[in-house]
Amino acid sequence: MSNAAPFPCTRHHASLLLLALALTTTAGGALAAAPSAPAHSVSSSAVHQMRIDVARALAQQARPYDRSRSANALHATTSMHMQLPQELDAFITEQDRLIRRAKGLPEGRGLLRLETPEGAMPMQEALEHPALRIATEGDDDQRSEGNLVAFDRQGTQHLLSSRTLAGEPVVVLRMDTRQAMREGMAVVNDTLRGMHLQPAQSTATAPADFTRLDSIHLDFDHEPDTKGAAEVFAVISGFQTANDKPTVSTLEMPWLDHDKRTYTPGQAVIVWDGYRFDAANIQLFEDDGDTNYKALAEALGNAATLAVNATAPEFSAIPLIANAIIKAIPDYAFTDDNDYMDSFYVIERGRTYRDLKGAAGNATVTLTPHTFGRRDDTGK
Repeated sequence: MSNAAPFPCTRHHASLLLLALALTTTAGGALAAAPSAPAHSVSSSAVHQMRIDVARALAQQARPYDRSRSANALHATTSMHMQLPQELDAFITEQDRLIRRAKGLPEGRGLLRLETPEGAMPMQEALEHPALRIATEGDDDQRSEGNLVAFDRQGTQHLLSSRTLAGEPVVVLRMDTRQAMREGMAVVNDTLRGMHLQPAQSTATAPADFTRLDSIHLDFDHEPDTKGAAEVFAVISGFQTANDKPTVSTLEMPWLDHDKRTYTPGQAVIVWDGYRFDAANIQLFEDDGDTNYKALAEALGNAATLAVNATAPEFSAIPLIANAIIKAIPDYAFTDDNDYMDSFYVIERGRTYRDLKGAAGNATVTLTPHTFGRRDDTGK
């Protein structure tokens, strides 16, 4: 992926208020029917289809802003210099609830937003234009070719090239993957703790050893240019010290958003309290926005448990946990086949690794050992 997207977007932080800007019927303001609530554990392909369906519904039901409506029927949104019907609030809340439930996230708002591609017609004009197209990311092949899936007012599907949007009445529906991943990583770790796959948090005040990620360079991320920045997270795995169970945790890396750059985060990636054999795996994955985090947590936990059950808890078995995770994640949690980025097997406590290449040859890292709470003899 290149470092610059072909059409950087002007982001409208009114979020789902914008999503529902025109979701009133042309007849008289009744809200469009919301889709049925999805099941508890929904596949990422289902989440992806929900987003496609919302884009189609937007295009079919968008209508020009009626400037004759009374001020009492409108809700002012000063940050956007636009006015939105008050009755859309319930619809907005319901749509966000459905998307969040499909992704295994807690209650909240703000995952979906509308954006104006750079150079395209301003959003207000586009939503009123007869040739309006509501676009969103399609499947892997479509995205890799720089295309967006779009719908016209009749609900007919089109493919739009990201390079030919100048002056066009196009509005893009996007998922806020950064917010989703931030909340999702908390869901994953909470679920793994509930599966007894993370050791109890230590309350000791003694110094604690950790391994710090000093630098990282990605040769290639799997985020198409039409999608923008990547959303990368790490999976840390090994054996628990207190029993024969595996330990699995995830770590958000919001700063690691482009390939072909060297980042120097200084982020603690492994805190060694609770790892048997003083060794653990680090694996990098990419979240493309349609992840179901409950399914992801179950995939991680089940894969690690099955791997450990098939072998003795010994040093040589640590990589087996990582290999099982690689095989499990695409089947359970993601739409794309290319979300796996790289693995660093059997990182040892207290060791320094400089310019270490991952097993897949995609990531290069420098890792150094450090200690929380260590003081010298002067008490500093």
